[in-house]
Amino acid sequence: TEGPGDFLVQPEWQALLAESIAEGRSDHWLGWLHLGVMKMEAFDADGAGEAWRKSIERKPTAWAYRNLAVLQNRAGDVDAARDLHRQAWETGPQTAALAVEFAALLQKAERWDDLREFIANLQEPIKSHERILLTRAKLALRYDDLTEVESILSHDFATIREGEVILTDLWFAWQAKLISEREGVPVDEELLARVRRELTPPRRLDMRTAGEPK
Repeated sequence: TEGPGDFLVQPEWQALLAESIAEGRSDHWLGWLHLGVMKMEAFDADGAGEAWRKSIERKPTAWAYRNLAVLQNRAGDVDAARDLHRQAWETGPQTAALAVEFAALLQKAERWDDLREFIANLQEPIKSHERILLTRAKLALRYDDLTEVESILSHDFATIREGEVILTDLWFAWQAKLISEREGVPVDEELLARVRRELTPPRRLDMRTAGEPK
């Protein structure tokens, strides 16, 4: 539950750890987890996957399942990645970082109902993590809960980086939905272009940099 610690990935450390595992001194979930990270950093994805599976054989942990999920996602198998991420979450420990990654993967796979259920079952303070709040806003837009969108966008976000456009994109999409309801027009490219042309988002939400489309 304390985490796997820091990672060393230099070849000399990998050789020492592999020797320790072979001699039985590090033949446990943590040893294999670290060896997998070392192999991944050396561009040996197959070897990394094998090491993380051995880590799970010794003791299932969220870290090994999560790393296998990343491998599957990079390989383009989003469904397999989703299942592994779910196993990671259910195995625990359930951290904010893991929740954010799993939510992003469900969104990428367009598993909206699964994402909605996952977010609904999150506990505080993870449920109020800023990246989870943004996911909740996207879900609210999708399910036309515009009051929820307004509530989330009233939050003072502290972790959005300069140049990120997620807040302005959400704000414009929210405004388009409001106009759609008010005027009885569809939310289409024409309406979205109109919203961006005619409306200005609040400065506290606008992290766009010079040269980006306003």
